Amino acid sequence: MKIAPKIPTHILRPPGPWEHLDVNANGANFHCVRSGPKNGPTVILLHGFPQFWWAWRNQIPALAQAGYQVIALDLRGFGDSDKQPRGNDPWTMAHDVAGIMTTLGTENATIVGHGLGGQIAWALPHVAPSLVNAIAVIACPHPLAVRSLHSRLLSGAAAQLLFFQLPFFPERGLRTGKLLRHIFSTWTGTNKAALATAEPIYTATFATSFARTAAFYFIRQNRRFPTRLTALFRQKVSVPVLSVQGQKDSVTPAQAYARDAHYADVTQVCIPEVGHFVPEEAPSRLSQVLLDFLESLPSR
Repeated sequence: MKIAPKIPTHILRPPGPWEHLDVNANGANFHCVRSGPKNGPTVILLHGFPQFWWAWRNQIPALAQAGYQVIALDLRGFGDSDKQPRGNDPWTMAHDVAGIMTTLGTENATIVGHGLGGQIAWALPHVAPSLVNAIAVIACPHPLAVRSLHSRLLSGAAAQLLFFQLPFFPERGLRTGKLLRHIFSTWTGTNKAALATAEPIYTATFATSFARTAAFYFIRQNRRFPTRLTALFRQKVSVPVLSVQGQKDSVTPAQAYARDAHYADVTQVCIPEVGHFVPEEAPSRLSQVLLDFLESLPSR
C-alpha cells in the first residue's frame, strides 16, 4: 500500500520570533502562530490561497515590535490545521476564527485578511460583532461588490477559477508544483522573485491529497454564498475598514473597489507595481500601511 507523504514539520512550524499553538474551536483543531505582548491590542492575520500562515512572516515581527499581540492562523484545510471533507466555506471559516478568538480569550481585535482570508474578514463584523474592532482587507473587495460586476466573467482570472472547478487536474497541478508556479508568475506584479523564492515552501504544504482537495474546496463552494451569509453581507459594516489593493492585481477587478463604499466606510490604499500577493511582494510597505491604520483606530 502506498503511504501518503507527510508534510515536514520545519515547513509548517518553522522557528522564529513567534510561538506555535494548537487551538480547538468549532469542531476542529487549528494551528496558530502568536507573537508580541499578550496584553497588547490584538491583530488576527488570515492568509489567502494557496498559502498558509507563513505568508505573514514579514508582518508578524513588524506588528509585534510595535506592541501588538499578533495571531496568524492556518485556516481550515490549510497548513497544519485540520483538513476535513467539508466546511471550507466563508460562513464556517468565520465561525472558526470567532471560536479561536474565544478560546484564546481575545476580543476587540483587528482582523486582517488577504484574498480568501479577506472574505472571512468582511464576514466577521457581522458574525461576531463583539469580537471585532476593525478590519483590513488585502486584495479583496467586498464579496458582493465583486459579484455585481458582469465584466469579471470575461477576465483571465475568471478562466483560472473555472479551471479550479474541474476534478483531478487542479490537484495534480498542486502536487507537481506546476500550478503554483503559474499562479505566482501571473498573479504578481513586478516583484516576481518574492514568490518564486517562496514557491517550493508552498508546494511542500500540498504533499498530501487531503491538503490539495481541501485547498480547492473553498473555491469550489464559494461559487454561491449561503442565503444567511448573503443577507449578512448586504448589511453595512459598522467598524472601520482598510482596503489595500495592488495596482497590478489581475485577480480582483479594480472596478469592484469603487463599490466598497456601498458596504462600509472604507479607507483605500493602492500600492504601485504590486500584484495580488501584497504581503510578500511589498512586505515593508504593507507593514507600514497596517501600522498607520492601527494607530488611527480609537483606543480600545
